Amino acid sequence: MKKSIFATLMAVVLTLGLASCTKTEKKIIGSWQCTSATLIDAEEGEDLIMEGTVFTFNADKTVSITSDGRTETGTYSVDKEDLIITVTMTEEGMTATLNMDVDVLEITKTNMTIEGKMDILFGGQVTDSTKFKASFKKL
Repeated sequence: MKKSIFATLMAVVLTLGLASCTKTEKKIIGSWQCTSATLIDAEEGEDLIMEGTVFTFNADKTVSITSDGRTETGTYSVDKEDLIITVTMTEEGMTATLNMDVDVLEITKTNMTIEGKMDILFGGQVTDSTKFKASFKKL
């Protein structure tokens, strides 16, 4: 079973709270393209399709996520090395929420590696939970 992060992201609008400005928060500002993504403890046949997706983090706490010609926008929050993203969208009468809670393992001027968990919720209930690790390059 393939999991497309952007298929989920296409169906959402990001919303987050604000956090104090940290070194990670200053470094994250800009556009980052996913170069690799892997599932942790994946079931046989599962795959995470996220390569090529571009996350653009702006100084005003807004973010845009672009993949396959579609862009979703919203906000983000950084607390020390913890990046929290909540994506919510209603499409065709259905509301889905993607909660991402990831640790920024490495961030330099040109590379970033994150690891954490994504939960997909429908009607407030978790329907899928995925642990993953992803690498990005700064554009």
